[in-house]
Amino acid sequence: MRASKVTLIIRNAKGKVVKTILVGTRAVNKAQTFRFSCNLPRGTYRMVLEAVDIAGNGQSSAGGNKLVVH
Repeated sequence: MRASKVTLIIRNAKGKVVKTILVGTRAVNKAQTFRFSCNLPRGTYRMVLEAVDIAGNGQSSAGGNKLVVH
């Protein structure tokens, strides 16, 4: 099985990292789900998933999305 170490990084509106969550080692090229909870102040954040394979190579582009805390 090919796998990568996946990390979820959350940045605030100014780009500062406010939370880093190690998702763990996950199989590549498969749909994945992951749940997390954290206490963040109200606002809009940017979530980015970064993956590194066992050889230390990072992905060519990072997946990300917006996170809104009400």
